[in-house]
Amino acid sequence: MASRNKVIDLLLSISHLPNAPDLKNAESLVNEYYSVLGHWPDELLDAAALHYKSTGTFFPTPGKLNESVLDLQMISVGIPTPGEAWSQVLGALRPTETILCEEGQRLRDSAQEVNTIAGAYLIKAKEYGLHRDTCTKCKQGGLQEIYSHPVVAETVRLLGGRDRLMTDNPAADRKQFIDAYRERVALEGRKAIMPPQVKDYIESTRANQLTAGLIKKLEIK
Repeated sequence: MASRNKVIDLLLSISHLPNAPDLKNAESLVNEYYSVLGHWPDELLDAAALHYKSTGTFFPTPGKLNESVLDLQMISVGIPTPGEAWSQVLGALRPTETILCEEGQRLRDSAQEVNTIAGAYLIKAKEYGLHRDTCTKCKQGGLQEIYSHPVVAETVRLLGGRDRLMTDNPAADRKQFIDAYRERVALEGRKAIMPPQVKDYIESTRANQLTAGLIKKLEIK
């Protein structure tokens, strides 16, 4: 977490920008920026300030500096642009190999060994299929949808899946996906730059709502 002195240094480094306030006796101003930016690491704030100075015109609000932090985070985690994300949707179906853990390989080999004995094969094949469907290490091969980032896959899922998304109107499909993708990225971005106290409030409110809902159900019963 950044110290108050780091936030003061940051503000001084951009104090030459137009509309900059007087920072000599600006304790309340420092408190305001620190409350929004103080949870970020020093090196991230330094990079965000440099990034803003290369793109900004006027002295930034705390929110604008937070957006610079978000820009850097988006770049660092490799979130695709809307155009790149749509290209991934178009070429998402790719052939993949079956990957089995040691137990999965043993069960498949066991089923293959008795494949000439109908009853025994069915039993072994069922054991193998059950393991493959429940094992977190085994991966079924064949055509799979592959995306470079979870936010792309999540957008496709929210739109009902790739089969439902893709119609005979490519232009409309592209627009629908890109609009939804931009909204999803913006939402994830807002969540990423929320100060800890805001996140804590949301989590506590959600927990209270769940508790209230559970109590109401119990009362009904």
